[in-house]
Amino acid sequence: MKEKIYEEYGYKVSYVIYRNDNIYFELNDSKYMILKTELNELNLLELDKIINYLDNYAIFFHKLVVGKNGFSFQFENNRYVLLKLRIISEREITINEIVKLSNIKINWESKNILENKIDFLEQYLANYENLELEDINYFIGLTENAITIFNIIGENDKKYIGHKRIHCKESTLEFYNPLNIVVDYRSRDLAEYAKSLLLNGVDKTIEFLKYLDYSDWYSYFARIMYPSFYFDLVDNYINKDIKIDKKRINILVNSYEKTIKKLYEFLKIKINIPYIEWLDDINNF
Repeated sequence: MKEKIYEEYGYKVSYVIYRNDNIYFELNDSKYMILKTELNELNLLELDKIINYLDNYAIFFHKLVVGKNGFSFQFENNRYVLLKLRIISEREITINEIVKLSNIKINWESKNILENKIDFLEQYLANYENLELEDINYFIGLTENAITIFNIIGENDKKYIGHKRIHCKESTLEFYNPLNIVVDYRSRDLAEYAKSLLLNGVDKTIEFLKYLDYSDWYSYFARIMYPSFYFDLVDNYINKDIKIDKKRINILVNSYEKTIKKLYEFLKIKINIPYIEWLDDINNF
């Protein structure tokens, strides 16, 4: 890889460090990270524009470095990008960073990730009868409810910077990785952060509403209802053969359902939330 770095960027590197799927090196007091990517050059060009746009708001994502062949290069059947890191020291992200980024509006095309996920899973189930996921229909039902609410909201406000996924213990190294950027509703990162906290035994789903306008509460509720944590487990099961802990899933379903119910009851008083029969049928607790 050292020879490839010199070939593509002209950087003479004395050593590289391999950690997980990433490669790191230092040069002239700067730190760099090499990552695999599936984005094409046009995607990366648009991403570079977003990084520069966010600089105007003092939000500094790692910089894409341009090589002799553009923003990416081919190496051993994989495509990579080089990022110049822009963090002084690695630490856990804060709620203030999430809120600040989530308020940045931008004109950039976004995709309906929820519906794509459902299509993928249903196609997989149709072709693999031995997939042992007896709970999956429950979670698909939750996701279909979430999609219904998103469709009621419409597409007009899907213009805010967020992440593909965000976790409560996420480091600044990953938070400011531009390859994680997506454009979605303002509530996306906040809801994903709240769900991650919930999986770690901390429920702040209602408390976090204070960071959003009333108009964002609909998408926040839909995103909370969308069981992204379960689909992450399914992805690992399908792609990495990591078995799903059914006992843990049963525990999560119980606490997760209670949280959705509490949020639903709170929002019914404040805004005109769509009626969801099965939530109304759950016994109070």
